[in-house]
This record gives sequence, structure tokens and C-alpha cells, in this order.
Amino acid sequence: MLAEIFQPDFICHGPPAMNHSHDRGPEPIERCIFGGAFEDLVFSVGDIEFQGERLVGHFEATGKQIAEFQGVAPADEAKTVEGTTIFTIRDGKLAEGWGTLAWR
Repeated sequence: MLAEIFQPDFICHGPPAMNHSHDRGPEPIERCIFGGAFEDLVFSVGDIEFQGERLVGHFEATGKQIAEFQGVAPADEAKTVEGTTIFTIRDGKLAEGWGTLAWR
């Protein structure tokens, strides 16, 4: 399904320290945003707003942290982060994204 949403050359700018391209094709969102530091992630999408060729989305993700992420060590309890992402859209697919995360 990700190939239907993301351009093959999608570029991810953030969250901080997670900048990378998707020149080998899209990768699962939990890998793109969280670098594989969480498992069993559950996403909740909040407000989504279109502004021309841009999409602004707010989300919350909860899951088990299994590796250090943004300087926070893993724990045996579920962790929740909130995020905002701004995407550019090209030919009906997400082409580039900038994101931020905040621990809850």
C-alpha cells in the first residue's frame, strides 16, 4: 500500500537525525519516522489539511520502545509521541516530507 501513497524517490526530512531518502522504494512508516526503535505501533491520525500541493497532518503513535530513540532509553511500558508532518504532493503521491515529534 505504501507504494500507492509515496513517490519512489520520496525524501524524508525529519524528525531530527532521521533524514534519508527512499531511493530504494518506500519503507514502512514506523521505520521511516522511528528508525525501527518501536514495535507494535498504533497510529491515530488527527487533523489533516491540504494547502495547494501540500498536506499538513497531525498524528499520535503509541508502541513498545525497543531501542534508544532521540536520546530516550527503551522501557517496558508503552510510549506515546505526537507528530506533525508537512508533505509535498507530486502526481497525486507524497514526494517529500518534513516532520517533528514530541514525547508525551
